[in-house]
Amino acid sequence: MTAPTLGPFQPVSNSDGELLFYTNGCEVLNRNHAVMLNGHDLNPGEIHTRYCDQLEWGYPSNQGNLIFPGFNNDDVSYFLFHLRINEHTLYADTLYYTQIDMAADNGSGAVVKKNAFVFRDTLQMLLTAVKHANGRDWWLVVPRAIEPYGIHTFLFSPTGVKHISFQPVPQLYDKTNGQACFSPDGRKYCINQGLFIYTFDFDRCTGVFSNDQRWRSPIDNSVPFTAGGVAVSPNSEILYIGAGATLYQYDMNAANIEVTGIPIAEKSNQGETFVQMALAPNDKIYCMDFGYSNKLHVIQNPNIRGVQCQAEVYGFEIPTRQRIYLPHFPNYRLYDEVGSACDTICANNPNLGNPYSKSKIEIFPNPVKHVLKFKLPFCPCGEWQIYNVEGRPIHSLLANSQDGETYEIDVSSWSSGVYFIRGKNASNRYFIERFAVIN
Repeated sequence: MTAPTLGPFQPVSNSDGELLFYTNGCEVLNRNHAVMLNGHDLNPGEIHTRYCDQLEWGYPSNQGNLIFPGFNNDDVSYFLFHLRINEHTLYADTLYYTQIDMAADNGSGAVVKKNAFVFRDTLQMLLTAVKHANGRDWWLVVPRAIEPYGIHTFLFSPTGVKHISFQPVPQLYDKTNGQACFSPDGRKYCINQGLFIYTFDFDRCTGVFSNDQRWRSPIDNSVPFTAGGVAVSPNSEILYIGAGATLYQYDMNAANIEVTGIPIAEKSNQGETFVQMALAPNDKIYCMDFGYSNKLHVIQNPNIRGVQCQAEVYGFEIPTRQRIYLPHFPNYRLYDEVGSACDTICANNPNLGNPYSKSKIEIFPNPVKHVLKFKLPFCPCGEWQIYNVEGRPIHSLLANSQDGETYEIDVSSWSSGVYFIRGKNASNRYFIERFAVIN
């Protein structure tokens, strides 16, 4: 392997699961493990010079790289977001992005934009992301490392990347390692910084954090206190914490999450430890050992509470020895939040079937006396309104873009007369239909 790294490799594959390229934080390498055209010199500075050029160890970032496909769904354009480490503070100080064109160099790819500046601050090395509720854009999230403590949010969309907000979190502990992740449904944000565990509710429409809980980590002295891991079950209901000699499980639905913690695996005479974790597409959670090892721990059934989740120590063997870190991936299979105010572009989950495909509003019965029933046209979005003949709004509803459901409204108390229902679809085409109420 030509690209050693102190942190994890960050790879990406195409829609068929074939490796396209990866990074070790120093450079971008293609599927043939050669440096991509113009792929040298990511994250310029003294840390790059020391670790990439002189020691050839790779860039020492534990969670500082994320790769996103472009917005054309063509397996061609990709964006690598990466954090640069400040040589004096050893915190991250700059968020960059680098753009890769996989059509270049006969399909081996080339970097077409490198180290493009996004944002500068003193940041923790905990970059993560989650889909926006519209199912297309991305929220990028990274905590601040010095006072005032808090969390930065960025929105990555077809128009570019933009800093949206800084949300203060006064009690957010200032350490650079540990691990952060979103729950698979995108509604929870979790951090294990070693000494403390944090959970937040997250609004995928607005990018706002709320309902934060914080408790002292159960980590012991078997590993450095900044080496803790975190993952969430596929059903987004169970939190897993790697805490050195013990692997813990918590109930994410509890009003007080801390008191639900139970151990599900513990250190034995093999000397194993439990640190960083990752939820895989096969719905299993894999966990690293702190020492160099070619085996991962596996939680076979992470949706099940208690030891029945089957935490198997050293249950999965890999070809080479690794240490502490696993690649960090956002949930690429998360789609729009159906029925929300942000469900505006019909980025629907293909596994849930095709939405209603009519090109007009269907109303029945018409005229109506008691219960109005109607279906909206293909991919409705946002708020739809019902007006009376004078143009005064009478009723509003959030459209469901996914399943073409039949909407029902009790109109038995409405005055007799003519009404109009109006709204738009994902293509910004407006629809209007007239109906009559007879009471």
